[in-house]
Amino acid sequence: MPEFDTLRACLTVLVAHLRGWRDQEGSITLEQILITTTLVGAALVAGVAIMSRVNDAAKAIPTGQ
Repeated sequence: MPEFDTLRACLTVLVAHLRGWRDQEGSITLEQILITTTLVGAALVAGVAIMSRVNDAAKAIPTGQ
């Protein structure tokens, strides 16, 4: 599934970037807000992709009618 490969690559980069914040303390920065928004957006995209595939598979189930 190519959409999950892209999502995995994005998350890998974001996690690596977040690990550099261990020494920082204080208020939320604009960068942290943007990364959080990106992660939420990626989760929504993955959820929509999964729901679409599940619905397509459910419609393909023979019901005997």
